[in-house]
Amino acid sequence: MPDALFARTKALANQRHITMRELITEGLLHVLEKKENEAPCPINPVTFKGEGLAPEFSKGAWSAIRDAAYEDHGA
Repeated sequence: MPDALFARTKALANQRHITMRELITEGLLHVLEKKENEAPCPINPVTFKGEGLAPEFSKGAWSAIRDAAYEDHGA
C-alpha cells in the first residue's frame, strides 16, 4: 500500500474511532458490491458481408489462417 494511502486510511480510521482493518473491510465491501451490481459491458458483434472463408482456408487449421495473416510481416 502506498505510504500516502496508508496515512489517509489510518487518519480516517482514527477519526471514525474504528480499526484500519474495519475501514479497509468496509471499503472492499463497498467496491465489490458496486462492481457486482454493474451491468456487463455490451459486446457489439462485428460482421462482414461475404461468403465465409476463402476456399484455401475452408478446411484448414487456424494455424494456416494465422500464418497467412502474418505472411511478409516478419513474424
